[in-house]
Amino acid sequence: MLDINLEKNINNKKININFKINNEIVVLKGKSGAGKTTILNCISGFDIPEKGYIKINNEKIFCSDKGINHPVRNREIGYIFQNYGLFPHMKVKENIYFGLKNKKTKNFYYAEELINKFGITHLKEKYPSEISGGEKQRVAIIRTLVTKPKVLLMDEPFSALDEDTKEKAFFILNEYRKENSLDIVLVTHNNDEIEKFSDKIINI
Repeated sequence: MLDINLEKNINNKKININFKINNEIVVLKGKSGAGKTTILNCISGFDIPEKGYIKINNEKIFCSDKGINHPVRNREIGYIFQNYGLFPHMKVKENIYFGLKNKKTKNFYYAEELINKFGITHLKEKYPSEISGGEKQRVAIIRTLVTKPKVLLMDEPFSALDEDTKEKAFFILNEYRKENSLDIVLVTHNNDEIEKFSDKIINI
């Protein structure tokens, strides 16, 4: 369960956000510049709120009152960026395996299972520059899921995908969410995605 109550100053205005989700998908909705990505960055640890707390399964990973601020690497949060965030000098399979290098259990079998599910087996030996935007996005999704995060943050994750691939990607994500009790925070401007994919909507 993700439980957040944060106060953050964004573009000379104060944003207060407060919600709980338990194995659900919440969509952050608002105009460009409203602070949606900044909120994702606060949850992940890339940015620091002025006040408040973040709890995952009742454990505080950030609390301004108690001086708690876990580093990004210890939060067990996955983040799928709008610009993919792939390493250009690494092949697709190396990008996907990268998140497993610091894990005690290197679940490469699970990585291969996801590669097959997302239909990119034929791309494993290619570099990011050699594949399409939609293919890069699928690689980015897989690379995040192989770490088995407790919370998944998604910033316009389907923007480069065609409708068929988007539906398939969401189906796999939703199955993963159910199997692993995953909380998902999604930022999207696409009203169709909001209608199809959200359990809750938070207006920023």
